Amino acid sequence: MTRLENNLNTDFIMNSQLGSYVAKNVRIYRCPGDKSQWTGQDRVRSVSMNGYLGDPAFGTRTAGYMRYTRMHDLVVPSPSGMWVFIDEREDSINDGFFYTEGVASLANTVIGDFPASYHNQGGGLSFADGHSENHKWVDGRTVPKVGSTQLAFPTPSPNNEDMWWLSQRATAKQ
Repeated sequence: MTRLENNLNTDFIMNSQLGSYVAKNVRIYRCPGDKSQWTGQDRVRSVSMNGYLGDPAFGTRTAGYMRYTRMHDLVVPSPSGMWVFIDEREDSINDGFFYTEGVASLANTVIGDFPASYHNQGGGLSFADGHSENHKWVDGRTVPKVGSTQLAFPTPSPNNEDMWWLSQRATAKQ
C-alpha cells in the first residue's frame, strides 16, 4: 500500500499501540479542522503520535535522545511540556507517528514530518498532562503550501524555530 492509499486505511489505527482502546471510534484521530479528502472521501486520520513515546519497535528516533515508555519516565520534558499527539498535514501523514529530530541546537533543526496548519497557521497538540493547545507556526518552511513542493523526509531546516520548539517538547538528550 502506498503512502497516499493509507489515507483511507484504518489498519494503522486498529493495529497501533492505542488501537484496542479506540476500536469503536477511530474518528478521534481526525481533526475536525482537516477538510482534506482522498479520492472524494474524508481521510481517516490527521493526527499522529510523538515518535519518542511508546513501544520502541515503533517510530524513528534520533540516537542519543530519550525514548519514553511509561508515565514515570516523563521527567525531562515534564508531562506538561511533552506533546503526545499533533495534527499532521495531509501530504506528510503516513505511518501514525510524527518524527521530530532530536537536536542539540537551533542551528541543526530538521523537519522530520510536517505539522498541519488547520487553525490560523497553527496546529493542535495534546500534552502528556492532558492539556491541549494550538501552536502557531512562524517559519514558512514548516508549512509550505500543500501541493506546492515535493516534501522530503527528513528535510534540513537550520534555525527553524518551529522545529526547535517541537524538538524541545518531544524528547531530551540522554
